[in-house]
Amino acid sequence: MRRAKKPSEISVGSILRLTEAETGLVECMRPGATNCLLAPVCGLAPILATATEEFFLSLDKRVLSDALPRKRLWKKTLGLNTATT
Repeated sequence: MRRAKKPSEISVGSILRLTEAETGLVECMRPGATNCLLAPVCGLAPILATATEEFFLSLDKRVLSDALPRKRLWKKTLGLNTATT
């Protein structure tokens, strides 16, 4: 596993947008058709969409290295060579 950038250059928000963006909090926010009868008149979807974007924006302020504070322990857990750190 290799990264194109350093962990300090990768925002957590960008990672989650790539991996989780289409999971949607509720069915109507996911790709494809919805079975919800209220979808055409519901006001919740735009509220949740705004909240989701604000969530991602808050994660854009954090970088991957913020989530990896114990580099040696992570490397040991993943079975990577810790002698070079």
